[in-house]
Amino acid sequence: SSDLLANYISWKSGYIDEQIYQSMKQILSRNMPAFTLTKNNIGNYLNALSKDKKNIDNNLGCILTKGPGHMFKIQIPMDKSLKKMILSLVQTEFQSKNG
Repeated sequence: SSDLLANYISWKSGYIDEQIYQSMKQILSRNMPAFTLTKNNIGNYLNALSKDKKNIDNNLGCILTKGPGHMFKIQIPMDKSLKKMILSLVQTEFQSKNG
């Protein structure tokens, strides 16, 4: 799920286009364990993200992509904008699984 989130943030932040995102998502889905993120457990997910060792202060330490094999580190504020992006991920990627 963290790889999916990192790629989603990369896409929504303009580092990759939707075609690359969809291609990477398809490849990752073959090796990803079943995982469902819902509106009800976003709080727990954000709490877990806030404890990641890559974080600095109130920033989420992410490894994003500019395409396959082109990774980079970035700190993203853990603010309403990030929460909105994660909620968007839930609505677009997990909606059918959530019913």
